[in-house]
Amino acid sequence: MTFDLFATVTEQIVEWVSLLLAVILVYYGWLIIKDPAKTAAEAGLEGGSRLGGWLKGKWDEKFSKEHKEKYGNYKVSKRAFKLEMDAYTRDSDELKKMEKVFKYVAELQSKKNKLERGRIQAEDFKSFLLEVQAVNVAFKRETEGWTREIKWYRRRWPEYMSKMGKVIKELEANKEIDAETINQIRVAENKVMELHNQTKDKIAALQSLMNKLLEVAGTVAGYDYETTDHLNAGRAELEAFDFTPAMDVANEAVELQQQTVKDLKALIAASHRVIGK
Repeated sequence: MTFDLFATVTEQIVEWVSLLLAVILVYYGWLIIKDPAKTAAEAGLEGGSRLGGWLKGKWDEKFSKEHKEKYGNYKVSKRAFKLEMDAYTRDSDELKKMEKVFKYVAELQSKKNKLERGRIQAEDFKSFLLEVQAVNVAFKRETEGWTREIKWYRRRWPEYMSKMGKVIKELEANKEIDAETINQIRVAENKVMELHNQTKDKIAALQSLMNKLLEVAGTVAGYDYETTDHLNAGRAELEAFDFTPAMDVANEAVELQQQTVKDLKALIAASHRVIGK
């Protein structure tokens, strides 16, 4: 059954290739008939040139009305435009991830404070350990998702900058862009990557604090609490680890992502101002 299907597909492909070759031969024959002075090779070169021009025209064709209404009439290539909009979409998602991370950190800090100040039982330490473990899993899920996005940036952002560089050169040649706007675009392009690097450092610092809290919570949860003094000793050990810096670091990570989204908006606006008509 599989062999029959393979044979059928193979026959279909052969038919398509044969048809394509026939069309090409007819086209080149027509070129030679049209101008007998040309050799077949010359006709072939001309045909290839026309085909390349047609493909280039299809790649650079204008956006649809719906596309222009949503994003503006960019004259930059579709590829560069897609990279620019992909970056904005990805950074908006990255911001949401950092906002979730901040929420997780705030929840842990609140629960830690209650253990340190309220009435406690031995089971409270074990419950806190389970909460820290669960939050740590969620934290890693969000930060690993963020890391995947930054890998996209490291691969594709240089490509975008290269394409925009070519567009800027064309605009300069036609005197359609001023030095101030060029500088705005260049600064925004470089700042986007720098902000991502800073956010990466914040995530690493947060992970270190989370690991330490996990270690401390595991230690105090493993003790045998037979007296109130034992409970107080466990509480003191938990309190000795200051987790509050995590709040500041998480907040800074959110602010960095907010700034990245803001700068991408500025970049899109600056490029649209000179490219979109």
